[in-house]
Amino acid sequence: MKKALLITGLMASLILYVRQVKADPTWTFDSTTGTLTIGGDGIFGYTQGQEISQNYGNHAIKHVVFAQGSNITGIGGSAFQNQYALESVVLPSTVTSIAGYAFSGCYNLTDINITDRITHFGSEALYGVKGVTDIIVHPEASVHAAAFSNCPNLKEITLSPTQLSARGSARLYKSDFETACGSQPTLSEIVCAEARAYFDSHSGVDHYWYNGSVFGNSDLSHVLINCRGNISDCEAVMRYLNYGTGSGQKGAYNLVQKQPDGSTAIYRDGKLVGYKNKRIYTVQEANQVSKPTGNRVSLRYK
Repeated sequence: MKKALLITGLMASLILYVRQVKADPTWTFDSTTGTLTIGGDGIFGYTQGQEISQNYGNHAIKHVVFAQGSNITGIGGSAFQNQYALESVVLPSTVTSIAGYAFSGCYNLTDINITDRITHFGSEALYGVKGVTDIIVHPEASVHAAAFSNCPNLKEITLSPTQLSARGSARLYKSDFETACGSQPTLSEIVCAEARAYFDSHSGVDHYWYNGSVFGNSDLSHVLINCRGNISDCEAVMRYLNYGTGSGQKGAYNLVQKQPDGSTAIYRDGKLVGYKNKRIYTVQEANQVSKPTGNRVSLRYK
């Protein structure tokens, strides 16, 4: 009797263990519709992406969906890099991480649901993706260099001052210092001062790492950057990154922040142009009350 109970207990434990074991990511492909269906658990990453590229190339996958009951937690590095035909991706709520180059080069990806549940964006994770339009970055999310670079339809993004730049992600070679920080600098005064001090105290090194922008070299003149935190801190980061300043400027930008009293503060190209008792329309509201100007970030006072 005791032996039977022992065997029964062991079998029950074994069944429970088997149920708890996670399955590796899996995928099936419907060539008729160009739909890739992902199942399993964990991170769907580089290995699976290479298998897909080897089997179908870079012009076959049009849609990516996830099987019901799957538990994919992240899109790994270069998983869908340069899948040129990819048009839509429906990310499940279980996905909280998009690693470096995951969707980089997916220039025809016009529909992807990026929400504030994503807590990690790797370098160039969404480079060139048309479907990146309005993003609210999770307050504690880590954002790496050029994660949102060259996203042509990006209109509005909400993030904190520290999320505007990626620490130590850009490299300045000592041989390029005089050009980058000379009479027509391509780097901000702050970065140049940091680099000079570093080179002066480290005679044997050939490069200096400084903070790079999460937007890369993108034109931000049509983007509203909602600053989560102190707008002066966001402005300081943009100046550090050389947006809107100096002969090597990366271009115009618009920093916006709602104030506790209901007013709105806005920095445009480094200057505070609106504050206190003035309401600034969103782009959508402006289009509703007057004729479109052709400038998607034309902000009007009321």
